[in-house]
Amino acid sequence: SQAITLNGTNAYQNGTYTVNPTGLTLDAATGAITPSTSTAGTYTVTYSIPASAGCAAGSATTQVTITATPTATISYANTPFCTSITTSEAVTINGTNAYQNGTYTVNPAGLTLDAATGAITPSTSTAGTYTVTYTIPASAGCAAIPVTTSVTITATPTATISYANTPYCASITTSQAITLNGTNAYQNGTY
Repeated sequence: SQAITLNGTNAYQNGTYTVNPTGLTLDAATGAITPSTSTAGTYTVTYSIPASAGCAAGSATTQVTITATPTATISYANTPFCTSITTSEAVTINGTNAYQNGTYTVNPAGLTLDAATGAITPSTSTAGTYTVTYTIPASAGCAAIPVTTSVTITATPTATISYANTPYCASITTSQAITLNGTNAYQNGTY
């Protein structure tokens, strides 16, 4: 609840508060508002001063603006990315209200990330799983809001193949196995 500041002279106390249009959660006795249960918009709050001691009733007004909380989602298509990808990979961001103009950060370090655009470069990144955070900037009375997504960078697979005891004589009737060694996700290939 957000309190109102009321100042005046003479017998200005004991009035009541009203709002126009409807949609603002307002305590008629205290003037306090509750933004979280109000609808976004601009409102006129009127304080009605009661008639007293021969003086007619009066009023004072002020405006209150409630802004909708910004929301956003971020994601990277085709994650995981292999370190062999040299092109910049864009982030997809969708949101409501004033979600633009934020900045991107990553945790832990090792992911090549453009802080302004959110684009990543897999080829200059270290293999691993990262949390990318987009921080919606504070604006219009709303605090900064972080949203996150996960990105995985995998190391480029490498492999070597060889046959032992080559050359082979055509008279050998047994199957000769191949030796396959590698790094990262090098298995499940075809010959």
